[in-house]
Amino acid sequence: METLLFGVWALLALIPCPGATDELFEVSVWPDQALVKFGDSLMVNCSTTCPDPGPSGIETFLKKTQVGKGPQWKEFLLEDVTGHVLTSPSPTLWLQGAPDLPAPGEPAWLLLTTREEDDGRNFSCEASLEVQGQRLIKTTTIQLHVLYKPRLEESGCPGNQTWVEGMEQMLACVPKGNPTPSLVCTWNGMTFDLEVPQKATQNHTGTYCCMATNRLGSVSKDIAVIVQGLDEGNSSAIFIIITVALGVGVIIIALYLNYRPCKIERRKLSCRQKEKNKEEESQFAVQQAEKCNAHHC
Repeated sequence: METLLFGVWALLALIPCPGATDELFEVSVWPDQALVKFGDSLMVNCSTTCPDPGPSGIETFLKKTQVGKGPQWKEFLLEDVTGHVLTSPSPTLWLQGAPDLPAPGEPAWLLLTTREEDDGRNFSCEASLEVQGQRLIKTTTIQLHVLYKPRLEESGCPGNQTWVEGMEQMLACVPKGNPTPSLVCTWNGMTFDLEVPQKATQNHTGTYCCMATNRLGSVSKDIAVIVQGLDEGNSSAIFIIITVALGVGVIIIALYLNYRPCKIERRKLSCRQKEKNKEEESQFAVQQAEKCNAHHC
């Protein structure tokens, strides 16, 4: 919302007051300054020290209406205040992202190298001005639009695509660009409908040419489509299953072969331990018998 500093100046009339020879009088206006919202109205009172002022009024380019009067004063309503702004300090601008704050009255600049990801980025600009001890602030937001040429990237438009015969298929190709590019694909010299799914047949095998266009330029790309039969698809699935099964079998056999010698070795160790225990028991029994014989048990 814009606010105007409306100024009205007090006048010192050096003309004689009617009926008083060579007597000076003063004319004053209240208020002499006022903060007014753009397009609003202002009440102004004109008064004089002349005891009998005679015909009087106020001169202004604004629409005025007299709303009251007295012997030495008149009151006017000024409507649609849109001008007569007093000279005052210029506003200070602040632009989001700008490295320096410009001097009052100077424009704010931001120099940047735009990128695709900057599209839609918002910048705020703030203007501030101090008037009669009151700080006035106005803020606006600006959105940046970054335009760039079309691109057909592998992620959105693969150069090699495989369809399954008999299945509903669509050519996968999504262009990038701003403004959004239009996309046209041709196959065997005919325009290929990208919106309607096609029941894939072997006849769809071939090379498709796609072209993306916007007002900044255009780009084209060839897409190779291979239609794979259902039997081929099933064979591929069976092959994958067999391969996985064989892999799992090999791992199991390897683990078994690695575990078996360990198991045999543990058994041998157990048998040796038992034999050793028996030998120790036999030796202990012999020692006990010898001791008993020595003591004539």
